[in-house]
Amino acid sequence: MTASMDERTQALVPLQNNSAGDEAEAADCPCLLARALDANSREIVKLVVILISSILVIESGIMFVLPFLGVEHGLGEQIIDTLLLTSAMFPILYFSVVRRLAAKNEVLTRREQQLCQIRQELEERVVQRTVELKQSMQRLQAHQNEIFVLGEMTRLLQAARSLDEAGAIARLQLGEMLPGLAGSLYLLNASRNLLERQVSWGEPTSDVEMTDPAGCWALRRGKPHVVEKGTGIVCDHLRDCTARWHVCIPLMAGGDAVGVLCLETRAGTEDTDAAFAFDAPERLQFYGIVAESLSMALSNVKLYEKLQHQALRDPLTGLYNRRYMLEALERELLLAGRNNLPLSVIMLDIDHFKTFNDTFGHDAGDTVIAAVSDALCRSVRQSDFVCRYGGEEFLVVLPHAKADKAAGIAEKLRREVEGLPLHHQGQPLGRITISAGIAAFPEIDGDYQNLIEAADRALYQSKRNGRNCVSMASVAAENRAPAAVAISA
Repeated sequence: MTASMDERTQALVPLQNNSAGDEAEAADCPCLLARALDANSREIVKLVVILISSILVIESGIMFVLPFLGVEHGLGEQIIDTLLLTSAMFPILYFSVVRRLAAKNEVLTRREQQLCQIRQELEERVVQRTVELKQSMQRLQAHQNEIFVLGEMTRLLQAARSLDEAGAIARLQLGEMLPGLAGSLYLLNASRNLLERQVSWGEPTSDVEMTDPAGCWALRRGKPHVVEKGTGIVCDHLRDCTARWHVCIPLMAGGDAVGVLCLETRAGTEDTDAAFAFDAPERLQFYGIVAESLSMALSNVKLYEKLQHQALRDPLTGLYNRRYMLEALERELLLAGRNNLPLSVIMLDIDHFKTFNDTFGHDAGDTVIAAVSDALCRSVRQSDFVCRYGGEEFLVVLPHAKADKAAGIAEKLRREVEGLPLHHQGQPLGRITISAGIAAFPEIDGDYQNLIEAADRALYQSKRNGRNCVSMASVAAENRAPAAVAISA
């Protein structure tokens, strides 16, 4: 009997259900509690009935055994004894079983309520953690995309060969990498006295094209300079900026300033994630990494342009040098031969330059060479190119130009140089003249060296004709020997 009570007492404890279906049913805690109370009440009633039945059975057994023992007992006395025994057992039953079961049921009820509350809190925390995890995944995906675009931008910038190409790459890649920001890229000019805007994207509110480097606080401090709307010291080139937040980041390479990267929030853009806000420390650190990549790439591009200029250009005049001229002439001559097109070259020389140089000095001679170079560049077509062949000699390559067209251009050059007003250190240098020789393809057949030699012979013919004139190289019909014909004086 005791074992039966223990089993039924244990039945009052709610069993834990781990199945998916029961979990769905247990989501409603009040209903679960009501079912638990109802089950416990039935168990109490069952125990009471069993105990009373046990008492009656015991009493009946006693009454049945007493006659055999010689004890007389009437029916009324038996009923009274049974009632008295039942009444005596009921308080014992109540205090030993029912009260204990009720107290245990109350404890179980409180525990059930606590478990429901804990479960509700856990579910809320799970929902919150799920939202946070989703946001973290979105931030991670966005950051991975930024890293990918940054790497792609770095690789493209490494392949750039001019600042224009680098600026176009930066505009496209930065616009994709930072979709919520607008910006501008400023670079220092060759004299390092001006910041010039190379590119912009996202329609920044400030439209300053040039500014003084001293007016940028990022360059002054050598660190990013952040300004919230209405607060902080604003750089001169962002005085008209109406964005609620902007930052200037100096572009430094090897300890030298290259330029400034300016970023600002676009109109109508709001931060939906505080951890991924524009002005968060992590974001500012990422902007610094972007600026560092830009700095190194732009520095390399500027160095490449400088070396390319030194390799292809004459340092005094800025014209193409002899090495580049020979490569370009060979290429143009091959194209002319393949496409059956004309090509002409003009060899120029400054008359009496040695005497002039000895009279006025080498500095004045450099002034004359630079002035003649500028005059030649102004007088030729955009498709033509002028080279400094050596010393006071120049070579002009005229693609798609026949001999008569080249003669007109050479005469124009001669008149332009003859009319130059030259001064050096406030002293007039007098009038200078040039002599020119022309050679045209296909009249002069062969490679580019034959063409240059023919033009050089025509130049010497102009010298023999008294200088300040133009001569044309020709080929005699009878022996195909090159000759020179004067066409102007």
